[in-house]
Amino acid sequence: MALWGDAPERSLRELAFRLRDDLSSLDGISLVKVEGVREYEIAVEVSEDSLQQYGLSIQDVSAAVSGFSVNLPAGSIRSDSGEILLRTDAQAYNRLDFERLIVHSDSQGTVVRLSDVATIQDGFEESDTSSKFNGHPVSYVTVSSVGEQQVLDIEEQIKAYLAGWPTPDGIEATIWSNGADTLRSRMDLLMRNGGMGLILVFAVLVLFLDLRLAFWTTMGIPISFLGAFLIILPVRVHPRAWNRGG
Repeated sequence: MALWGDAPERSLRELAFRLRDDLSSLDGISLVKVEGVREYEIAVEVSEDSLQQYGLSIQDVSAAVSGFSVNLPAGSIRSDSGEILLRTDAQAYNRLDFERLIVHSDSQGTVVRLSDVATIQDGFEESDTSSKFNGHPVSYVTVSSVGEQQVLDIEEQIKAYLAGWPTPDGIEATIWSNGADTLRSRMDLLMRNGGMGLILVFAVLVLFLDLRLAFWTTMGIPISFLGAFLIILPVRVHPRAWNRGG
């Protein structure tokens, strides 16, 4: 699926991940990926003049960012009601979080924050590639079948969900590559070839046998295939149970 339109890259990326989460919550769908988008990146540009003004070095800034923007486990507390896990949740994720990081402080209460000595840009990682769909920015969402999941059932669920899925103005959701179409065409070809084969077999048998005998002889072919499938299916689904039974 392609989410495309005249919208900022961040909006398309967030919308794609929202669609991924929504589709993953549907029954029978477990593998959904977002593609064609760049990862978030925080760029910290340190001013040499600001460092000299506050008597700091680039190592001081690096140590402050590494030391204050972390998520670390802090042990646990046992009580009669259970065990409480402690964790230091101080990871900085956006520009405002990084601007508030303390680079230096002293006993007089002077606090130097990262925004005082650096410029923080909240954007995307640099990349030489870009994705377009119909000449517009795009993000892709790919759904794949896993294990016993049925491709045609997944296709039906996705189409039904997209029909009622609201998209912001200027953004469209389009299914542009559908592997279920290939599967459906092969199944249709198999059914047509099988039907034509049965008709030819019946026509040849009628020339040499009684009409009723030719009919039942012809019907024996699909009945034999059906019986084989009924035997093979339990073996494929429950191989261990079938082996124990044998």
